[in-house]
Amino acid sequence: MGVKIVYGSHYGTTERYAQELSRRVGIPAVDYRKMGEISSQDTVIYLGGLYAGGLVGLKKSLPKLKTAANLIVVTVGLADPEEEENVQHIRASVTKQLGEELTAKTTFIHLRGGIDYGKLNMLHRTMMRMLYSQIKKKPVDQLSEEDQELIATYGKKVDFTDLSSVEKIQALLK
Repeated sequence: MGVKIVYGSHYGTTERYAQELSRRVGIPAVDYRKMGEISSQDTVIYLGGLYAGGLVGLKKSLPKLKTAANLIVVTVGLADPEEEENVQHIRASVTKQLGEELTAKTTFIHLRGGIDYGKLNMLHRTMMRMLYSQIKKKPVDQLSEEDQELIATYGKKVDFTDLSSVEKIQALLK
């Protein structure tokens, strides 16, 4: 019985958070593709990068995650988790993956990540271009702070990572 830290990351930000948590609590963090059996764990902490509303690796990990006695899902994305509207969108997306029943039993933490447009694969670059184009069509007076931030940073490298925020996860383990 114990705790397992599992992560799904495309470009490394989520992995950085997982490794920082691992360092602080002394529990190895493993990529979801190598998680192995987790049914004997009291708590599973799943950190996943948000892409197009889904968490990296969650779909493939879900059959094993359902066996966890205590599931903590940590999302890592560009959207500011201090904005309630963003949290609602994230939760709605993750609920589609987890289902209502598992979502109700899950503890969530939302962290900010980053983006380096120069490192995006073709699919993610295309998705961001489409999002940017959609936002640019909005009247200026209807742009949210998030919209304005995306316009200002489009095509650049932006990093909102705050490794000290893993303290939120540590607090749940005490």
